[in-house]
Amino acid sequence: RTSRSEDVLAELMAAYLNDPFPDANINPELLPCVAYAKKAGIVSGYDGGELDGYFLPGRYISRAEAVKVLVETAGLPVAVATDADAIWYAEYVNTALTYNLFNDENEVTTAWLEGDITRG
Repeated sequence: RTSRSEDVLAELMAAYLNDPFPDANINPELLPCVAYAKKAGIVSGYDGGELDGYFLPGRYISRAEAVKVLVETAGLPVAVATDADAIWYAEYVNTALTYNLFNDENEVTTAWLEGDITRG
């Protein structure tokens, strides 16, 4: 007999394996977290080019990408950008500003948002 947590993990991994990231180098210990984030729509992989759909676990992420993950994880309501020319992360940054998620909103510039951070 399996425990409830084992059942939930098995169900999660079965769903993930139906539509996995193509990366072969995702740490097996972290794979359930990645699977949950993908299933919940928190992460979806990179968009476009030869890396389309990849998670790229060894790559640094930008602050803008981190803001998206934080906003999605927190379940905050994200207003859809009305400007068709807005950069992809504008709606997430606006949500983060609304909820005061930045220490100093004066630091929130395009250059700062597009700068890389580690996932740690």
